[in-house]
This record gives sequence, C-alpha cells and structure tokens, in this order.
Amino acid sequence: MNNKKIAFIICVNDPMEFSECRFYLDRLILPDEYEKDIISIEEAPSMTSGYNAGMNSTDAKYKIYLHQDVFIIHKNFITDLLSLFQKNPNIGLAGCIGASKIQAQTLAITSWDTGNIYHNCTPMHMHFPYAVIGQPAKTDAVDGLMLATQYDIQWREDLMDGWDFYDISQCLEFRKNGYDVVVPYQSVPWCYHDNQYSNMKNYHNYRQKFVREYFADSNFSLHTECDMAKEYTDLKERSRNAMESLIQTENRTELHEIFEQSDNRGYLHLREFELIADINRLEQENHVSEPLWEAGMDIDKLLNKLRFLKLQLKRLEYLADRTEDVLNRISIYSDYAKAEVCNKYVYHKDMIMKILKL
Repeated sequence: MNNKKIAFIICVNDPMEFSECRFYLDRLILPDEYEKDIISIEEAPSMTSGYNAGMNSTDAKYKIYLHQDVFIIHKNFITDLLSLFQKNPNIGLAGCIGASKIQAQTLAITSWDTGNIYHNCTPMHMHFPYAVIGQPAKTDAVDGLMLATQYDIQWREDLMDGWDFYDISQCLEFRKNGYDVVVPYQSVPWCYHDNQYSNMKNYHNYRQKFVREYFADSNFSLHTECDMAKEYTDLKERSRNAMESLIQTENRTELHEIFEQSDNRGYLHLREFELIADINRLEQENHVSEPLWEAGMDIDKLLNKLRFLKLQLKRLEYLADRTEDVLNRISIYSDYAKAEVCNKYVYHKDMIMKILKL
C-alpha cells in the first residue's frame, strides 16, 4: 500500500461531465511527496462493481470515489482530507453531506442533515450547522456523490448490483468493521454537484434489499412513499422525451407555450428545456443573429451547447479559470443566454452578472 498516494475513482458514461470533473481535480493542490491518480471506469454494470474494479487496480492508501458530475472546488481538498484521516485513524469513510441517523423509512435522499454543498436543486446551497465548529460530524451514512476512504473494504456488489443504496450500504460496512463515518467540517462547500435529476426507477427495490440485509430485526418498513418512485420516474422520462421531440421537430411555438405556463416551470428534470424555450423566445424577440438554438440543430448538440455555457459560468463562479479565457469561450453566446443560464445555475449571481456586465 502506498501511503503517499491518492486515487480518484470515477464511473464514467458522460465524457463532457468527466472532462469537467477532471479539470477541477487537476487544479487541486497536491502536498509535497504525494502523488495523485485518476481512474475512470467505463461501462461498469453497477456502481459497486466499478468501484471494486477501481479499488483493486491501485495501491493508493487514500481513495476518493467520485460521481462524474461532482466538481471539487476546494483547492486544498487533498491537504484537508489527509489531515482529517491522519489525525483520526478511527475514521474510515468521509463524505460531503450525510445523515446523523438513518430513519426508519431509510429515505436517505430526504434525511440529509449534516454537511455543506452546492448543487442544482433549490436551494442551490445545502448547508447544515455543525455541532462543533471545526470538527468532523459523525454520521450513520453519507451521500455517494463523494466518498473518501483511508481503508479498503470491498463494495457489496453481491447485494447492491445497480445504482442505488451502494453508498449507504458501504457506510454500514465500514461501521460494522469498527470505523467511523463522518462529514468533515467545511466552512464553505468542498464540492459542487452538477446534478440533473434522480432516477428513482429501481430505488425501492434496492431499499428493500438494504433493509433486509442491515435492518431485518428492526421496525424498518419495507414499504414507503418510495413505492411510487418508479411511476414518477417514468413520468419524468416521458416528459423529457416529449420535450426532445419538440426540439427535434423544431416545434418552437409549442415549446414556448408549455413553459409559459407556471405549472410547468421549476422542475429540475425539465430545467434545460425550460431554459432553451426561454432563451429562444428572448433571442427571437430581440432578433439575435446567432441564437443558441440554430435551425436544424440536433438535440444532443443543443444540450451540449447549453451545458458548455453552464460549465463555463460555474468556472467563473468558483474562480477556477482565467476570466479572460472564459469570456472568450462564451463570446458566441448572446447576453440573453448568459443571463438566463446564470439565473438558473449560478449561486453567486450578482458576482457573475457583474463580470458579464449584464
């Protein structure tokens, strides 16, 4: 085992997100005598199998299991994490946000009560007070968006063979082995989660597996409001498919009309389509010669064009790139596009609007 090595292990199926994730990893300050490795796992059949493959492929003592859409914006992340682990050999696993106690419903996604993070949900900044300022908070479980370890325990791919509950399962495996699971103290968020929306189609099935494995003798219920998660996920997918169809057929008028209705606005899974509709309407009304949505543009190309603008604005927000370079890259976008994307995705809006001179 190499005690001077840190490995970042990432399951990848989106090249653009992974490229941006890696951009932030390359900015991190690496302490003297330490080395860093970035391991990407493609076409993994499950998160646990991908993470086991990554874990077994490196001799690094310290491993960070990271979602491809999580950007570590705290440049001293490695230094602070090493300090946490080296001062606390009892800590086995750490994450950005977590739950002080797993509730009987085991709905971790609604139980987070510890930590600090930026994300795309509303509100954009999830921040919970720490019991002791400056000290890590002990938790029952942490969110899998970022999981850092200083010991190796096999991921339960025999149990969690999909994309849900792998994180909470691993937290309990560490606790079963006598280690603490914590959220480090973060005066400001260490990470930004560029999440789109949660696919809950199989969440309930893995929740049942989780309860049977870890809480079979407790009063934990096998049935919760998550029973409807599959139906809701199907509804979200159908609505996204409908929006994509309108774009592919260039039915701009109907797309505008849909998002002119307040009941259709504010949903994270439709945010990109809402933005496309709003920007297109503004650019049409103001006769913009080079619009975001060009005639005949493929849906994937349009979404990537929108996402590129978002990622560049986030670089400005987190002081992650030279302002001049970012402004040059986004010079092809109209002020309407910049303003709308800023309003939807940027937390420190006033700062970025000032930089953009809007």
